[in-house]
Amino acid sequence: MITNVAVGTSTENSDVTILFANDVVLTMSIVDGEDKMTWTLAETPPSLMAEVTSSDDTVADINIAMSKAIVGFDQYFGNTNVDLVFILGDRYELLSVAIAAMNHRIPIGHISCGDTTEGAIDECIRHSITKMASILFPSCEENRKRVIQLGEDPNRVFNVGGLGVENALSVKKMTRMELSDSLKFDLSGKFAV
Repeated sequence: MITNVAVGTSTENSDVTILFANDVVLTMSIVDGEDKMTWTLAETPPSLMAEVTSSDDTVADINIAMSKAIVGFDQYFGNTNVDLVFILGDRYELLSVAIAAMNHRIPIGHISCGDTTEGAIDECIRHSITKMASILFPSCEENRKRVIQLGEDPNRVFNVGGLGVENALSVKKMTRMELSDSLKFDLSGKFAV
């Protein structure tokens, strides 16, 4: 889980706006040398996000959804002041966001780059996003090495660990009784999972 973004120190008043591809915007204001972070929902129209995903996964449907997303995010980036886009993953919808951001010269941070999926189109999409990104966050050392093998500058590749693991470690654990109540299933006896 990303909990802090370091922008550096400044004595001037400035704002840095970061778009996470899941519609969350982090605005970090630096006022008189003090950092202040504000999370807000992006102004991305819900209709744009609905058009990004396709109900059918035919090649034609995916291509139409991607082209609509590129046009929609082109307009969004043209009308907003986004300083950095973070992209997590490798789905085709996110490739559209990356293409629009790249064309607007907005730096991209790619989270979970360097993963590998044999025989799936995700592999091509993931590596394409990685090549467009300015800063890269693989989840393990093996993935970091893979990203560097793709020709990326090692100074821009940071092994940050698995975000899912970080979330699992930080989420509040349920007691057996809370889990039993939540599942509406008696867990008081012995059982195996």
